[in-house]
This record gives sequence, structure tokens and C-alpha cells, in this order.
Amino acid sequence: MKENMPFYLDWNFWTVIIVFMAVILSQIPPLHILFRKVKIDCDIHSKIFIHHKVGNHNLQIHTIINNIGNGSVKIKNINATIIRDNKKIVILPVQSFLMNQFDANPVLFTPFLLKPNDEWSNTINLLNYFNGKDELKEISKHYKFGDGIFLNMEKHGLILELKEI
Repeated sequence: MKENMPFYLDWNFWTVIIVFMAVILSQIPPLHILFRKVKIDCDIHSKIFIHHKVGNHNLQIHTIINNIGNGSVKIKNINATIIRDNKKIVILPVQSFLMNQFDANPVLFTPFLLKPNDEWSNTINLLNYFNGKDELKEISKHYKFGDGIFLNMEKHGLILELKEI
């Protein structure tokens, strides 16, 4: 009677199929890892350095970016938005970064690729560059030439006087 029985009714056939599937599933990563989307995690240091040069806001922040997703991700730009009293004051794009904490010379920021589980940890400099007209207007507002050079920062509550030597 066993010879006339179809193969799919035989328990030995199903045992081999289940064992074969268990071996395959144990050799590949879990499915949620395979279908995980690109995801990044960004940490910033608890202290940031804020300053300005001739009225141009500058920010320096130590940033750690981790790719915790499954696919590669390309970081094209990083922006910081400064908000006071629920109003956007300025948006600062990243312009350069320090390769390590002892570097004095910043490196120009260019887009970079993070592979899965990679980390990018650097100090970034965020600022808006002046164009020629804006720079001339800003300098003419803040500097007076004569016996000395005066930097007028009254709106910030500080007046510096730099004497020529």
C-alpha cells in the first residue's frame, strides 16, 4: 500500500523539507535585518562653540553620525538652525571640519558615504560665507579707520578697540 501512496503524503518527505528549510533559515540573517531601511543616528556633544566674525555667526560642534540602517547612506550636507523666541534667526550650513581634535587647519566638507554600521566623528564648522557685496556692507558697518581700528559691537553690548602698532 505504501508504493501507491503519493510522495506528499509521506512523513519522511515533509521531515526532509522542514530540515532543509531550517538549515537555510539558520544560515541567512533575520529577515528584519535584510529589509531594514537606511537610517542614521546623529549625536552632538553637550557643549558647542558659538562665535562670530564681523557679524557673521559661526558654530563649531563635535558631531558623531552612525549608519544604523542596512544600506549605505550619502551625507550631502549638514545644517544648523538657530532659533530664539520661536523665530528662526539663521540657518548655518557646514563648510569645513577638523579631522582630529588637535588639527588647527580645517578640511573642506564634501559629501561622504557611510556604509552600514560605519561611524563618522568630527568637529564641524557651520557658517555662511559672505559674498563680496554683503562683506563690504558688513565691514563698513563695523569698522572705522583713523587713529585706530574700531570694531562696533554695541548691539551685542561690547565695544572693542584695536590700536594699530
